[in-house]
Amino acid sequence: STAVEPELDRRGRATVLVDGVPEHFRVGTDGAVGLIDLADVHVGDPAMDLAVIALRDAALLPAVLAGCAPDHDEQRWIERALPLYVSLRRLSAARWTAEHAPG
Repeated sequence: STAVEPELDRRGRATVLVDGVPEHFRVGTDGAVGLIDLADVHVGDPAMDLAVIALRDAALLPAVLAGCAPDHDEQRWIERALPLYVSLRRLSAARWTAEHAPG
């Protein structure tokens, strides 16, 4: 057992978009938010969604984190888990790109 396993078990119970890119959010004139393309939604660690943001637009990540307002323990976990999750997303994106690349 590693020191990470209990933390993953505790944090891995949220609904995670995994592909929560800006194009998948729709905001109505009344401020209501809708989501499209929910094929990758699953239960997991919300920090995985932060990895998607970090890959797509790293400059946006500090503002997103500020909006999430993580407490001290959550912030420490994000700092610890984010490099792993970014690596996993890169691997996943490489496979997707290879499968969907033209030609």
